[in-house]
Order: sequence, then structure tokens, then C-alpha cells
Amino acid sequence: MTTNKTNCKGSDQSLGNPYGVEKVAFSPEAFEKIRQTLGTKCPETMGLLFGNAATLTSGIPYVTKMVYRDSDVSTLICCSVDEKRWSPIIEDQWFNYNLDLLGDAHSHPGEDGPYALDACKPSEGDLFTSRNNEMFTSLNHPYLITPIVFSDCGFEFDLFCYLVGPEKDAPAYPVPYCIMTAEEYRQAIAERAAATKPSALQVAARTIAVSAGVCLCTIATLLALDVHPVSPESLSSILEEISQFMYHL
Repeated sequence: MTTNKTNCKGSDQSLGNPYGVEKVAFSPEAFEKIRQTLGTKCPETMGLLFGNAATLTSGIPYVTKMVYRDSDVSTLICCSVDEKRWSPIIEDQWFNYNLDLLGDAHSHPGEDGPYALDACKPSEGDLFTSRNNEMFTSLNHPYLITPIVFSDCGFEFDLFCYLVGPEKDAPAYPVPYCIMTAEEYRQAIAERAAATKPSALQVAARTIAVSAGVCLCTIATLLALDVHPVSPESLSSILEEISQFMYHL
């Protein structure tokens, strides 16, 4: 299943993101775990997202696992992140499953709840936690994946995906998400790589352009030094022909 999802009406889709991310992919297992935990409990509960950190620079980061546990403090308007309680879980995922922490997901009150205008976005408190909690800052990732979930505890389940970077004044960047199996993800990455790989003709043209550029520099240097293995007129003519050739590449 590869259902793309846009973000809430309060998000500025024109922002794009500076990380080259096309969309965030969730494994069916990770997404279902989010639905069964954050999606069924009252707002302001959280879980951590895991996957391979190398996918963060692939254009389609891949969340393969979500781990849930009750937060230390959870009310209808806030939840806490206790790194001492989470550290053993993070270490277990790394040492036993070779999975990196990629971010966290947590639930907000729905559109009819408190602070409804910004309910589907990370709050200022959320951004502060992502950028200052050592559990996240020690990762040195280019960004964190920080979905906001509406639970069906009085509201309809929904998920809105964001990327939060370490830059202090940068916004949370809304990004589409999809659900992919491991095989679908491998195929999507292969297709993305093929689309960005230069064709044989492009490679040949670049090689010719570099060679022609070297010739231009050599001829220009000979003319400047008044060194003429052939007549100046011939060098100028060759220079003009190469320039025209490069112009049409």
C-alpha cells in the first residue's frame, strides 16, 4: 500500500524542505503500531520512530518500527520526554536490531480540542524538545521525523508528518507520507536513483565539454604567451570553432 497523504490545512505546503525529502515512508507495521497506540489513546502520548539513519539522505526516509510507552507526564495539553526511561530502549533497538532513532511521534487534541488552530503542527514546546533534548541532539541527524497524530479518543484518527531540523528559528517542514513494504521501498529508491542518474549521452557530452574546455584554456594560454605552434589566425579559428561547438552541447 502506498497511499500518499497531504498535511493539515494550517500547513504551508509551499515551504518545501531543505533536506531534499520527497516524502516519508512508513512500514505497514510501524504505521499500524502508531494507529493502535497513539491513535487509540487520549492526546499527548508518544512513541519513538526507528529505522536506518542512512535513509535520511535518500530522499525517502524509511520508518520501519515504532516503539510505544506511556510518558511520565501526560495531560490533554502536554507530555514529557524522559530520556532516562527511553535510553535503554534506544540502546536495545541499536544493539539487537541495528535500528537508529529517527524521531518521535505524539498525539495532539483533535480539531475540536484545545489549541485547535495549530493542533496538527508541532508546537513551540515540541520544537524546543526536538532541538534541545540530548536524546535527539546526540544523534547528529540532519533532521528528525516528527509526526503529529490525532487519536480516535473523541476524534478521528489522522497523522500529519513533519521534519524538524536543528536550526533554531527554522519551522517544522510539512512533508507527505506513504506506507510501503520493504520491497516497495527498495523499488522506490531504485526508481529514484534511475531518474537522477545521467544517461550515457549526458556523460559523453560532459566528457566532450571538459575536453573542449581544456583545449580552450590551452589555446588561450598560448595566445596570451605569444607562443604559436601554428599561426595566430589558425589558433583563433580553432578557438572560435571549439566555442561554437560547446555552445551547442
